[in-house]
Amino acid sequence: VTNDTNHKTAALEINDAHCHLFSEKFFAKLWSELSTDQKHRPEGDTPQSLLEQLGWDAPGSINELADRWIEELDHVGVNRVALMSSVSEDELSVAKSIERHPKRFVGMFMVNPLAPDSAERVQRAFGEYHLRCACLFPAMHHYSLNDESVKDISS
Repeated sequence: VTNDTNHKTAALEINDAHCHLFSEKFFAKLWSELSTDQKHRPEGDTPQSLLEQLGWDAPGSINELADRWIEELDHVGVNRVALMSSVSEDELSVAKSIERHPKRFVGMFMVNPLAPDSAERVQRAFGEYHLRCACLFPAMHHYSLNDESVKDISS
């Protein structure tokens, strides 16, 4: 970035506030949900077959996936990202990624407030896992933001 006043150049630091961590757990849960849906049923009978159908690489272990993220961030010049689990009950994957690269990732997690253990998961995510943001998706989990369950996880 050039400052016209004194013609100095400063490095521009790029951070991304919305990145999804598509972990093995994500694909297992996605495959499980799709395999019961007659309209969008995957062609194969395993999460791996879903990856093949999509033409996507398998995520590998959490450490491998976190390292791949860092390689990609370095390649495109991004300094830090807010990394989120893309399905509820996958906050540990994000926590392990942050543990591996704490200066590059800030953690967010998907939570379904209707799940019976949601309040405990939120407490663990913010406490033990040091995640920073709970992501709510009312359209996916079929609730209103005015629902008591949302208030329950917020307290």
